[in-house]
Amino acid sequence: MLRFDECFAAFHNKAIGHIMPLDLQYDAQSWWGAGEYLHMKSYYYFHRQLARYTLMTVHNPEHKEYPSGFIPYPDIIKNIRSHVSESYRNATIFTQDIKIMAGQDWGKHM
Repeated sequence: MLRFDECFAAFHNKAIGHIMPLDLQYDAQSWWGAGEYLHMKSYYYFHRQLARYTLMTVHNPEHKEYPSGFIPYPDIIKNIRSHVSESYRNATIFTQDIKIMAGQDWGKHM
């Protein structure tokens, strides 16, 4: 699992210190940026321990204008990588994903 609705996310109390606080540096460009960062950080830190309960329907008829630009996934991955311990920064999962997400077929990877 890689993508989820961050408005309805729940984290184990032992995981929360690794995931939070949200990184809001992308908010001026896109309000989705913090969510994309949360998705990717959850994937890298806990990718074999994520679960999803999908039996939920939500309707929000009142969307307002907000920054909805595009944040390149390689930028998010590099940011996350810069915050992990030095011994993990060159791990294959980071280098491979940066290369894939920078390519034309990144959508297939998602």
